[in-house]
Amino acid sequence: MASGFLLAEIDRSNSNILANSWWAFLRLSDTGYLGDDQGYGKRILSTMLTVLGAALFLGAFVAIMSQWLNKTMKQLGEGLTPISMKGHIAILGYTNRTPSIAYEIFSSGRRLKRFLRSIDRFQPHLVILDDEVDYERTQDFRVHMKSHWNRHLVTFRGGNPVRQDELERVDPANASAIIIPAATFIGEKRGIVDTRTIKTLLSIKNCLPDGETNGPRVVVEILDAMKVTLAENAYGPNVYVVSSETMICRLLAQNIIHPGLSDIYAELLRNSSGNSLFIKRIPEFTGLRWDRLSQSLTSGIALGILKEGSPATCTLCPENDYVLSDEDSI
Repeated sequence: MASGFLLAEIDRSNSNILANSWWAFLRLSDTGYLGDDQGYGKRILSTMLTVLGAALFLGAFVAIMSQWLNKTMKQLGEGLTPISMKGHIAILGYTNRTPSIAYEIFSSGRRLKRFLRSIDRFQPHLVILDDEVDYERTQDFRVHMKSHWNRHLVTFRGGNPVRQDELERVDPANASAIIIPAATFIGEKRGIVDTRTIKTLLSIKNCLPDGETNGPRVVVEILDAMKVTLAENAYGPNVYVVSSETMICRLLAQNIIHPGLSDIYAELLRNSSGNSLFIKRIPEFTGLRWDRLSQSLTSGIALGILKEGSPATCTLCPENDYVLSDEDSI
């Protein structure tokens, strides 16, 4: 409208404000009208309107495209598409323990290779499912992984593991193992954290094909020892529950009675060096007495027997006349 009044002052022969405003709008929106004008004043005004219109519309177009591109890249980075994989290791939830768990998995050495051979894989592949997946989280994970970081072996997916449709993004039915760490740093009561964990176990069970009772191996952390049985019943026989608070409390109490016990546990649970714990089933030793077994092991020390069952029972230092059965692991 202002350009229409200005054009009326430049060209006295055309005083129609509406027609002048329409003329200004055409120059503002289309550069093809620039060469049709006569007179220096009219051409200068037309050039200014054309340049202003090009900057206005081109800037608006660039802004719209930038917002659309940023939104699209953010959606792709959130990992909302499901994976198609077999034999991977799924970690449900990004907590303060998730990077340490991943680091221990990749640094397990020969144990990891034996596990990979049992599932016909050459390299481990981690799939992490969490509500929020962004650049900062992946960078934090990369820093904690140190030399074990490999972007081709780690996949992030966004979603809530309690919801079955979002849990299926990590394909839990085809996973070789699933780890559910407890989110102890979020400030919630342990009952709420354990309830969410048990709901996740039920969601995993619902993802299994119809008629399949033994799903992938699940290692789950429970804070309240009273809910260990509930977690075991929620999934089935292939779940291994770690009551973290109970273990830590026992370790703290035993260190008072036996100073230095924490150093022993640190070496036994370390992957890189020192002595380690192994649980193996050796068919050649079936029917052998315990005292003969201790003499037959030359590369290790037999500590006890783990007998399969529901639940499994552990016997440390059994009697010398104990005879190993098919269900016993050393």
